[in-house]
Amino acid sequence: MRTLSLVLPMALMAACQEPAIRGDVPDVVHNPADELDSLRVTDTYIQTIPMKADILFVISNWWSSERLQEELIDAFDEMIMVLIDSEIDYHIGAISTDTDHVEDNGKLREANGLRWIDQDTDFPIQTFAQMATMDASGCVGPRRPRDATWMALEHQAEHHNLGYRRDDASMHTIFVSDDVDQSYRMSFDEWVQWYDGFSPDPEVDSLSTIVDFNLDAENVGATNILGGASHEIRDMPWGNVLQQIGLQARGPKTEFGLSRMPVEGSVEVWVNAPTGQLNFTEGTVEEGGDYAYIEARNSILFHNYLPPAGSQIEISYEPVR
Repeated sequence: MRTLSLVLPMALMAACQEPAIRGDVPDVVHNPADELDSLRVTDTYIQTIPMKADILFVISNWWSSERLQEELIDAFDEMIMVLIDSEIDYHIGAISTDTDHVEDNGKLREANGLRWIDQDTDFPIQTFAQMATMDASGCVGPRRPRDATWMALEHQAEHHNLGYRRDDASMHTIFVSDDVDQSYRMSFDEWVQWYDGFSPDPEVDSLSTIVDFNLDAENVGATNILGGASHEIRDMPWGNVLQQIGLQARGPKTEFGLSRMPVEGSVEVWVNAPTGQLNFTEGTVEEGGDYAYIEARNSILFHNYLPPAGSQIEISYEPVR
């Protein structure tokens, strides 16, 4: 468990903002001691909190998804309350996975005269319920969440969706789909690369997947690469995962990528907070651990601790050679 050392926080060193939910190789600052001790590397980060977040739900509109849409609507209040309490400037929109029909094609769904929900929206839960309820009684195209996302953020950005996406906001996309993704406009690797570089400052962006793990393992893999939450679509209720996505969108950061691959068992983590230096131990929640090493993203993830704004996070480890 984390412990509090009775020392004052050291002066903050110059450091770059570090990913909250991603595994990119960061542009971090190493301690001068690293030059003397070549066996270890220390990555240093300053906790920052994003001020704006754009959130896009990409929802299957097939007849088989009616129950899933109801569950999403029921769980939405868990997310919106996190965002409201954080006072973050948010945009929340919804599109279908259908890219074959002109009424869809990446277009944000309208409700109460709105194409997205923000902090000034009256009755946001009821408005989202209308956006997320999709009639599949007619002809519906194949599920293509990756293609639909590209069309929403690129093709429709200066047309139907004008004003939704902001260059200075983090981007958080949530796939809700119960079948195989039949996207074809670009390869899987090309799509991941596009989404990874979509924002000028993508460090806190995420892709979350509430999908059938057996049928859509590919998009779960995209979440592992890009960062976000993955949840088996048949495992209900979804309140916890919607809350987790809301926490990721609002910050502060709980996951920090490493500049190099660490030797197993060599990681040490501490935080210089206003109250003093906090030391943390690796392990599962059940084991009493404070954080886990996420190999897929080469990062450490705090279980229940949120480093406060302005605090300095330091991660020391022996790099793989």
